[in-house]
Amino acid sequence: MKKQLFRAHLVPLAALVIMGMIVTMFACQKTESNRSQPSTSDLNTQLLNTTNFAVNDGNLDDQDFQDAFGLDEATTVNNFNGSGGGCKTITYDPSKDVYPHTKTIVYNNCTSECKGGTINGTKVITVYVNPKTAQPGDLVKEIVYENFTVDDVQITSDSKTYLASTDPLTWHVVRTRTYVIPGKEGVTQTSNSDLMRELIAGGDTQDNSDDMYAVTGTTTGVENEHGGGLHGKYTSVIDETDPATAGATCCWRTSGTETITMEVKEKGSTTSLTEVLDYGDGTCDNQATLSINGGEAQTVTLPLYFWPLTQ
Repeated sequence: MKKQLFRAHLVPLAALVIMGMIVTMFACQKTESNRSQPSTSDLNTQLLNTTNFAVNDGNLDDQDFQDAFGLDEATTVNNFNGSGGGCKTITYDPSKDVYPHTKTIVYNNCTSECKGGTINGTKVITVYVNPKTAQPGDLVKEIVYENFTVDDVQITSDSKTYLASTDPLTWHVVRTRTYVIPGKEGVTQTSNSDLMRELIAGGDTQDNSDDMYAVTGTTTGVENEHGGGLHGKYTSVIDETDPATAGATCCWRTSGTETITMEVKEKGSTTSLTEVLDYGDGTCDNQATLSINGGEAQTVTLPLYFWPLTQ
């Protein structure tokens, strides 16, 4: 499986090289071209980057949810190298059976086996009440990043999980996150999500690793150039009629559709379009179909490494 980066450099397919990647983003250097007018490759690179911004943001949301509910502690579903050899440590204070308590995950040069990237830093998860005795409306868990990086990208995040319903078991997750991508043409990406996660499988066992959730809701993101203005923005909607499915045993969302409305700016020109991502029929892979502005759906590999799509 190819490695995913924070942003992507659009290059001809024959010259495409394997690039380092993570749950969420891409490292890119823009194509040098006439700076007065956007070239097709300039625009396509920005469309690719904004699409990947939305996809990677969702992937990181899924990983945070797994971390919060202890799914990362099962070796068989752990996404990181060294799960049994110490690439990360998990501690509880005062104890995982006392409420409230904190669960602290420290990453020390961890490599994501399914999505790549070198991860360092800390996630502090505060568990306010016992999830099994919580009442609808209760704030159950909160995740805060501390000195958290993926490769050279600095990420801050605050995610709050509320109990929405006990039957069916549904969690309401509200999150804000910022990515600072360094470099000469670096950008800052900021996103906010408001998602519902309904348990649809695995609730009849004590093993959380077999849980499967239907994900619905809205995420918005903006990308600003360092020292410049707005570079791009998106709104992602996952509708209740076709929710995305996410579980601990797969690195990727396995079914459902996501509608992404985006606006990108490149050299003074603005392009708007609507994409529909279809994550498939339940098979665990990083394949999806992507259609643009109602056009024919085309099969893609996530994250995107080039822009093969017609608009």
